[in-house]
Amino acid sequence: MKVTAIQRQRSSTVEWPPRISHYPGLAVFHGGKPFFVPGISNCWEARPAVAVRLCRLGKSIDEKFASRYYDAIAPVLMFVPADIERQPGMDGMISDIDNTVAIGPWQPLPDNTDDTCTLSTPCGDLTFTLSDSGIDNVISTISRFMTIQMGDALIPFVMPAAIPVKPDVSISLALNAGPTFTVRTK
Repeated sequence: MKVTAIQRQRSSTVEWPPRISHYPGLAVFHGGKPFFVPGISNCWEARPAVAVRLCRLGKSIDEKFASRYYDAIAPVLMFVPADIERQPGMDGMISDIDNTVAIGPWQPLPDNTDDTCTLSTPCGDLTFTLSDSGIDNVISTISRFMTIQMGDALIPFVMPAAIPVKPDVSISLALNAGPTFTVRTK
């Protein structure tokens, strides 16, 4: 499973060319495992987000059909060395660090794309709907130059907030009425 994250705010359209980060399977870990803070930086941040699970193979997907390409939603914590991220040309290095994307339990999509979803985080709640989050626009845009693959995850927008990360801290997220997703740092 790889993760594709679009660097944009929730209600904005996707820029062209889009700002994308790709995280390989080794960067992804699931709940229950701790995040071991690597010593390459003293300025780690956890950035809460939401991911959708891609469920079909596709290329050049029209936006009106994009909703057929995802089937679940999950809370996500992306761990980023903020000081290294600010250095020019380091985007590719950061996304290749092992175990830096924690994906919580997958939940069914809301019945209606206009149903409100809430991601509760230590830095506040984010309320959104699938229709206002631009997921369909993101899938249509990125599928013009990459193949959407079954089982991969897509982070269609990032929260503007960040949580400072230190060893021996627990960070908890909750999506809608789903189970709380907690990652402990070591």
